[in-house]
Amino acid sequence: METLVKSCMQTIHFSEWSDRNLNINILRDDLIHPYISGNKWRKLKYNIQDFHQSGKKIILSFGGAFSNHLVALAAAGEEFGFSTIGIVRGEEVNNPYIEFLKLKGMKLYFVSRSDYRNKNENDFITKFTEELIQKKYFDNPADLFLLPEGGSNAAAVKGAEEIVDDIPRNTNWIACACGTGATIAGISRKLSLNQKALGIQVLKGEGYLRNEIDKLGGINDNIILKEDYHFGGYAKNDKSLIDFCEKFISETGIQIEYVYTGKLLFAINDLIKKQFFKKGDNITVVHTGGVSISQLVN
Repeated sequence: METLVKSCMQTIHFSEWSDRNLNINILRDDLIHPYISGNKWRKLKYNIQDFHQSGKKIILSFGGAFSNHLVALAAAGEEFGFSTIGIVRGEEVNNPYIEFLKLKGMKLYFVSRSDYRNKNENDFITKFTEELIQKKYFDNPADLFLLPEGGSNAAAVKGAEEIVDDIPRNTNWIACACGTGATIAGISRKLSLNQKALGIQVLKGEGYLRNEIDKLGGINDNIILKEDYHFGGYAKNDKSLIDFCEKFISETGIQIEYVYTGKLLFAINDLIKKQFFKKGDNITVVHTGGVSISQLVN
């Protein structure tokens, strides 16, 4: 499956960086599709190919009640004509994300947070599969194509590798926000000798990301990770992050959110102030997409 709309490179004109002697561009993967955007599409691309080749009928995946991954999967199901099921962490809720998933035809099944922690265990998969059959979500377990949380697996890493193909070879730093690690793992596998991947961790948890990248086949020697910009955890923020994002959007016209790309660009801004980069460095920031509530309700 080819990319829906090819992303593009854009130079960032931001007042705080105007006199820093740096060349900073952004890869607009957020423009690929309104809902199947950024690294969500990159990670789904080869998984959907594998799904079609498997002969299975339903893609089942996992996420929270505000999951951009589930949004992208549900939208892809509608776009390409296949059925989807979302296993959602936590008690049943109703919000614009959940309403969007239902609108796109995704069947939802909520599980407790304690049960959700066991989502990769065979006993858990057997248990909820039996429950879904009883509730008439589907008839045959053989029809299910299981996709990990965030879509992060070997096929996702393969898709993320292609990010590097869309970035000029004279780029010194390719920077992205990191959650499960699949995107930066893919980037790290395709770098030239003059390039490094810069990962900004958006979840709280010291040291976990290196292990995840290693499991996914990434090359940790090609990666510099920064763990200090999570603002207290996933989707957490404070006034300094909000103020920065609002200023960035106002000056550049590039839409960002506080969960991933906002934290990434805040980190870039802070690292520039701390003279982390050398004069003349070429930096490409990867906009990994994501949707806002306003997109879902309009």
